[in-house]
Amino acid sequence: MPIFVSEWVKSRPTREDDDPTIDLIFKIVTTGDERGNIEEDLLIKAELDRLLTVPLPGGIPAVYDGLIVTGLLLNPVTVGVWTATISYGLVKRRELGDTTVRITTTGGTHHITQGIDTAFTKAAPGHDPAPDVNGIGDQGKGRVAGVDVQIPAFGYNVTTELDPANVTTLYIKSLYLQTATVNNAPFKIFARGEALFMGATLVQNTSERFIQASFAFIGSVNATDLAIGDITGIVKEGHQYLWTRYRTDEDAAAKTLVEKPIAAYVEQVYPYSNFATIGIGV
Repeated sequence: MPIFVSEWVKSRPTREDDDPTIDLIFKIVTTGDERGNIEEDLLIKAELDRLLTVPLPGGIPAVYDGLIVTGLLLNPVTVGVWTATISYGLVKRRELGDTTVRITTTGGTHHITQGIDTAFTKAAPGHDPAPDVNGIGDQGKGRVAGVDVQIPAFGYNVTTELDPANVTTLYIKSLYLQTATVNNAPFKIFARGEALFMGATLVQNTSERFIQASFAFIGSVNATDLAIGDITGIVKEGHQYLWTRYRTDEDAAAKTLVEKPIAAYVEQVYPYSNFATIGIGV
C-alpha cells in the first residue's frame, strides 16, 4: 500500500529552555483500499517505524536540530488520511533490550545471638570474675536473647525493555513461581545461593512499543568459615538460615551457670530455581 508523507501546516511547536522539545507533525495519505481498517492501521505504524530508522528524503527525520525522537502519536483524520506527531527532545526513547542496573547498599537488620568479640566485661563486687558467656543476653535455661544489628543489604535491580511477543502467559507465570527463590547457579555478580529474586514489575504504556520490565534481587554473601563459640568451620550460603542450640553449662571460675553453644544448624529456607529463565541473561 503506497504511503505519502508531507509535513503538516501546524507543525513545529517548540519549547526552548533547559529541556528543549519540538514536535514535527506529518500528514500521511494512503492510496488503494481506503476503507480504513485495523490492517491499514498496522501497516501505517510499521511504515512509520521504518521511516524513523531508515533515512528517507522528504520522510521523517530520526534526529532534528540535535534532538532525538522521544515519542510517536498516530491519529486518523479521515478515510485514508492520518497525522503523525513525532516528538523530539533530549531523552532517548528506550529501545528493545535497553537495560539499566541499579545497585543499593543501604543496609538492613538481622537478629544475632553471637557478637564478633566481647570488648569489655566487669563483674559486680564480690562476683569476680564475670561469667564467660557465649551469647548476647544470656537468659539461662538454654535461652539467649540476642540483639538486632545493622548488616549490609545488597539491592540489585535490573530494568529492561522486552518484546511483547515474548511476554506470554507462561512467561508471566514463571516469574510468579520464581519469586522468593534463590539462584541455583552463578548469576550476574552472584555465586550460587547469593541472589534472592524478589519479583518483577511489567509495564506497557499504550504509546510504547515495548514492555518495560523491572526485576528486583537481594544479595547476601556466602560464608565458608563462620564460628560460634567453640564451633568453627560453619559453611552457609547467603540466604540460608543459621541458628544455634545452647545448653546450660557451668563456668567453674565464676561459679555460675552460663549458656554454651553446642550445635549450629544451617537451614535451606528458600527453594532454588534457574535464573536463566528470567530472560535477562546470566
